[in-house]
Amino acid sequence: MSRCYFITVCLSLVVCFAGHNAFADEVALEQRISRLERTLEAQPLVEMLRKLAALQQDVQQLRGEQEQLVYSMEGIKKRQRDLYLDIDQRLTALEKSGVANNAADKPVANNTSGNSDTGAITDDRKELADYQGAFEILRARRYDDAIVAFKSYVERYPNGKYSANAKYWLGEANYVTRRFPVAIEELNRVLKEHPQSNKVQDALLKIGFSYYELKQWPEARNSLQRLVDVYPNSTAGKLARKRLDQMDADGR
Repeated sequence: MSRCYFITVCLSLVVCFAGHNAFADEVALEQRISRLERTLEAQPLVEMLRKLAALQQDVQQLRGEQEQLVYSMEGIKKRQRDLYLDIDQRLTALEKSGVANNAADKPVANNTSGNSDTGAITDDRKELADYQGAFEILRARRYDDAIVAFKSYVERYPNGKYSANAKYWLGEANYVTRRFPVAIEELNRVLKEHPQSNKVQDALLKIGFSYYELKQWPEARNSLQRLVDVYPNSTAGKLARKRLDQMDADGR
């Protein structure tokens, strides 16, 4: 056997062996790819990533809603404090003016020019006592009890001397307890049944404020603007103007 032939045989064996190894590696690689594909089919990573992204988006949305809810709650708490502060200021002003106490001290005049009628005086005093009793309950901030007491007064004395005031305070008590539709109804009675009462401007203000809390912007604006037009320099008129300015700034 010549040397050249021996070398040729050796090279052929090396090539065959290398080719066999390359084929074996290719088969192994294909098997690994097949296993990976089966794994992906059993647990699709793309779908998992998509769901994860969706969950992250939901979490961000919930956080945003939570922040908005906290903001809204703070707004409600502030308005509630304003409601209580408003009625507290009004009650304090009445206490300082001595309206209720002066009414109790003044003798009740007889409707006749002749002899006094003891029965009429007794009735007048009873009416005054009932009104003041209801007012004292309101001043103690027992609003639900005050509503009951003022309703009782209005039913007992439909044409009473303090009927306009009683109806106004009925509306005020419902307003401060956030029963806005009822407050509007009671306050409108003041406007319709007692148009000359000094409670008309306050009733207009609280009607406007009640509609504002109900987010009924046209009705709120109508009542507040009416107050500004008729009583521009009153305390109620100035408060109405301030609320109208706020509505303009808020685009309402």
